[in-house]
Amino acid sequence: MTTNTLVAYYSTYGHIYRRAQAVAEGAKSVPDAEVRLRRIPELEEARRALSSEEAYLRSQQLQAEIPEIHGGHETTIITGLVPLLHLGMIFVGTPYGQNPQLLAADGIGGSPYGPGTVTGPDGSREPTEVELATARNLGSRLARVAGRLKELRRS
Repeated sequence: MTTNTLVAYYSTYGHIYRRAQAVAEGAKSVPDAEVRLRRIPELEEARRALSSEEAYLRSQQLQAEIPEIHGGHETTIITGLVPLLHLGMIFVGTPYGQNPQLLAADGIGGSPYGPGTVTGPDGSREPTEVELATARNLGSRLARVAGRLKELRRS
């Protein structure tokens, strides 16, 4: 039986989009996992305000093929977590023990709560391979946990 996994994300300049792709890639590496990537659309006010920025337009064009879902505005993992828990969602993080790259002293993004990217003051820094590896590890872990939960439902 297939394990369905949804990777929903919000990305203005494409940094989070790249990490979401890495999460989906990690989830797809697990047998019997079906993965859907969906983006939360930009708010109309933000679209108007950013419509003259070349980096924004380029990023949004790259994401145009990804289907949109209902959503609000960008939230951090922690603030988004609380209401999801109220709805019965199960949170799967990226623990230090399974992602030793998180212990690096370098200025990279990511925490036990999830993958991250330090974009810099002008948003020009792209996700590093280490940051993308953290996202792939999360996707793989997420699909494995979902598969085990599915097995529990059958018993």
